Amino acid sequence: MPTVPGAPQLNWVFGAGTRALSEEVSNPFERGCAFFLFGALQQFFFDGNEKMVRCYLSKDGTEMMAVLRECHPGE
Repeated sequence: MPTVPGAPQLNWVFGAGTRALSEEVSNPFERGCAFFLFGALQQFFFDGNEKMVRCYLSKDGTEMMAVLRECHPGE
C-alpha cells in the first residue's frame, strides 16, 4: 500500500487483520505464526527498518519488541 500521512488504510488493514486473527485462530502458536506472516506480507513496520538493522547487528530485540508492543492493543 502507498505511504500516506497517518496511514489510514494501513491502520484499517492492521485492525481488521488482528481482529480476524483473534476471532478465528484460537491456538496461540498458530495465531503468532499467522500474525508474523500477515505482518511480513503487509510490511506494517516500515518505520522500524532502521531499528531492525540494529536488532540484526546487536542481536538485541529490546527496541523492536517495543515497536511490536505499540502495535498490539492491550499490551
